[in-house]
Amino acid sequence: MPDLSTPEHSREFVAYCIGNRVNRTPAQLAAIMPEWLQVALFEHAPHLGVIHAAAEQHRLAYEAATELYVSELAKWAATVPDPFEGHFVHCYVRDGAHCSCGHATAPTSQEN
Repeated sequence: MPDLSTPEHSREFVAYCIGNRVNRTPAQLAAIMPEWLQVALFEHAPHLGVIHAAAEQHRLAYEAATELYVSELAKWAATVPDPFEGHFVHCYVRDGAHCSCGHATAPTSQEN
């Protein structure tokens, strides 16, 4: 385990992890950073801990919103629209089968 007891040692180790030796980007390191390194890092750079906590909250909110969107999209796609919706009053019997705008109409009591 590397010496992470000081901000300098922690910075050197993080720089090593994202430098040419390991060939990892900061985003890649952030995605796989072990908890023991986060603890030391956030101890020496508390602002990074605050930013990380905010990013985690946003990630969880994004996942929840995405899940809701997908669920509502599935419900909407599975809903069979009423062919008379929006046209029922307007189209309710002109010639017994179709109104002047061409929509099918509901049968009249005489057609029953």
